[in-house]
Amino acid sequence: MFVFAAHNFEEILTMPEWLETAGLPSFVHGLYGNGVFFVAAIILVVIYFAVVLLQVLRPGPVFFNIFLLAFSAIAANALGTILASIMRYAYTPGLWTSVFVILPFSAVFYYQTARRQEAGWTKIALVFLAGFLIQPPITMTTLWMARAFLL
Repeated sequence: MFVFAAHNFEEILTMPEWLETAGLPSFVHGLYGNGVFFVAAIILVVIYFAVVLLQVLRPGPVFFNIFLLAFSAIAANALGTILASIMRYAYTPGLWTSVFVILPFSAVFYYQTARRQEAGWTKIALVFLAGFLIQPPITMTTLWMARAFLL
């Protein structure tokens, strides 16, 4: 939970300046600018907190699988951030927490999950792939929700 919040905080702090210099299409500025990204990041943290809370209060395979998928979407976002920075040869918002917090924490989490036999490596890989695929639509939906909230 705090790992994700730290990552979002780094993105909140660096996104506005980065948008000015990144050379992205103008429609992207509308999705991320004017406080939209801040509200979207808060929405995502609240949703993730609810998923974690459900897993803590109602442990079991259903909520664990939902938690594993949510966690994998966060890990996939971190990997995407790192890949974007490599491809652009430049800093991308969230890079430092992706490299130094999320990826190491994810490696430990996935290892412990497999070691405790809560999920095998095949399931972890498939859920990570699913997280990678659902992360962009979740992000876009949350940005649109935040933008509608601010209008």
